[in-house]
Amino acid sequence: MSLSFAQKLGITAVVLGCSTRKELCARFRALNPATEFDLERSFKWLQGKSLPRSMTVYEDWARLLGTGRGGTWLAGCSVEAFSEEVCALFQADAREVQARTAAFLGEKAATGDALVGDFVCYSWAWSPFHQGLLIRGEMALRPAAQGKVGAVYSEQLDGHLGVFRGSGTRAGRTLQLTLSGAEGEHMAQSLLVSGRPSDCFCGLSQGFTVAGTMEEVSVCRIVGMRLPEGGTVEGLAYLPHRADAVAADLAACGYAAGITDALAAAVMRFLDGGGAPHPLKVLGEDLTEVARALALARSEGARG
Repeated sequence: MSLSFAQKLGITAVVLGCSTRKELCARFRALNPATEFDLERSFKWLQGKSLPRSMTVYEDWARLLGTGRGGTWLAGCSVEAFSEEVCALFQADAREVQARTAAFLGEKAATGDALVGDFVCYSWAWSPFHQGLLIRGEMALRPAAQGKVGAVYSEQLDGHLGVFRGSGTRAGRTLQLTLSGAEGEHMAQSLLVSGRPSDCFCGLSQGFTVAGTMEEVSVCRIVGMRLPEGGTVEGLAYLPHRADAVAADLAACGYAAGITDALAAAVMRFLDGGGAPHPLKVLGEDLTEVARALALARSEGARG
């Protein structure tokens, strides 16, 4: 999933003079009556919850904008490069386009919270049927009303997708989330957040175990790292309690080959509590280690 794709679609709507999703869809349909850019799909795309599966959407997009760069470039380019290209094509002012795009996407123009984005998360499985296994989940963080942070946490469990939605309050380097599932399940997460850009967080996740013979109160450590550009989270959530399994999962999420081992090692040290006598107490040092590992991995990836 990619927030940048939603931002690029927002910019497209602005330069084309569309004030609603329906108008944007109509422009695609006028270009290609068989386009896969429809109202239902566009809702998820503009929320940053999914990406088009078909390359034809990107090709229609390129033709609609009149760019010669093609659909492949549109799919992979940064928001900054896209804005520069489109503003040049339509002779638009970049600052005005940025402000109007924020309004189109339902965000405040001044919102600059570096915490917004999509994160891959790792924690311990709560179910007694999966004791000793790790859970890989995904966290989508978005701006919300009254200065709060909207959150959607999901896990691909056996046979179904578990989704928890809610919001939270950020205070300095802390984030407190209150989430609920479709059937009334509850989850709370108390997180420490890295500095700008907020590329990772770690903390505690607490709730009720429902995948068992009876409900139990459960709490465990959880760590999240921002997905790389174009990265996605797919497949079953359960992972073996091994660094190589986490490394392979990080690679499947889009992290560059050769840097996943160090990231996985940092994840495992955090989840295991680093040998601390109170593993359910998360310290600033815990966050620092994960943040350093992520920064080093991205630095090495950029060199590669």
